[in-house]
Amino acid sequence: MSIKIRSLNNASTLFEKEGDLLLIDPWLLGDLYYKSWSPVKKLKDLSFLKKVKNVIITHLHEDHWDLDTLKLLKKDVSIYFPDLPMNSVISRDLNKINLEGKALKIGDKVKISENFTIEFIEPLNGLALSNNYIKDYEIDATNIDTGILINDKNSNTNHLLLCDNSPYDLKRLERVIDSRPLTTFFYPFNGFAQDYPLCYQNLTNEEKKEISYELSLKREEFLIKAIKKIKPEYVFPHSSDFLQNGPFSKAFKEIHPKEFLSRQAYSKRIQTIMDSEDIDSKSKFLEMEDLAFFEENKPLKIERNIFDAKTCFEKTDIDFPKKTLNKNYEIEDLLKKSLAEMFKRITKYKLNLSGLDDWLFEISIN
Repeated sequence: MSIKIRSLNNASTLFEKEGDLLLIDPWLLGDLYYKSWSPVKKLKDLSFLKKVKNVIITHLHEDHWDLDTLKLLKKDVSIYFPDLPMNSVISRDLNKINLEGKALKIGDKVKISENFTIEFIEPLNGLALSNNYIKDYEIDATNIDTGILINDKNSNTNHLLLCDNSPYDLKRLERVIDSRPLTTFFYPFNGFAQDYPLCYQNLTNEEKKEISYELSLKREEFLIKAIKKIKPEYVFPHSSDFLQNGPFSKAFKEIHPKEFLSRQAYSKRIQTIMDSEDIDSKSKFLEMEDLAFFEENKPLKIERNIFDAKTCFEKTDIDFPKKTLNKNYEIEDLLKKSLAEMFKRITKYKLNLSGLDDWLFEISIN
């Protein structure tokens, strides 16, 4: 029997084998982060969610576990996330909608159904930004972008989904893969979720364009090196799709290079690079309407446009936090409150502050 894979939105991915449905990082409905982010498309038929038996949440960011989507699951669904201190937030909010989650240790291989064995992959991206990636940066509570490795023993296939976990640390990546043959490698194809340079109003749009392109090329260098290391059969761009709403929506499309915004365009770009460097992996892409079939000893088959989805559009309305807007905070008050909250978290998660003297925090106010 073949494994069927659907790429639903952002990092949301559906694996199916003989009626056994595994859903990764569900975000199909809700507008997130005070409605500043929305799905790019929405499926018209979500009835398959009632058949999902297992759910994986790779990390804490809300675009990987939308509560509006999770509410449509059956109450006896099994939900797994990495055993990291800050993920208690996931467990708490699941309980609010009468769902329960189970924390699994990173690196443990856990058989969750007759078909699928899963293993959470440790963060590979240091501080999560390519422009300030620190080699061998310690794994602590500031690193949350874990990925997932899925194995189907019957078809002898391994599927690596890094979601937001960009493969900057090649040594760690090589260690966790441990020479296992990879059928698919789903990788984040841009870094446009970060607020730099988009929200930096001291920069012109031309300066932002230049910075965005430079950062995109840096990420791409790491990606190509990772593909060379782990030698997957197929590589798929995913986990970088969202609509930017509000005052920055127009600039978002203007400053970011188009080839890094489209799955199809970026898949073609990566194939060209891999051909030029004699890399044997094949670059493919899946849109929300598509379905991929993997069968042992058979080539990949993709059927296009078999699911109905509607395209979404940017919104101007943002739900700014009312509690903050209704008070006339002075900058000094806001800083005191922010720093107090930061130090609370440092204590709670036992963060190592030994390198604090290397950091400088400066605010310039006109």
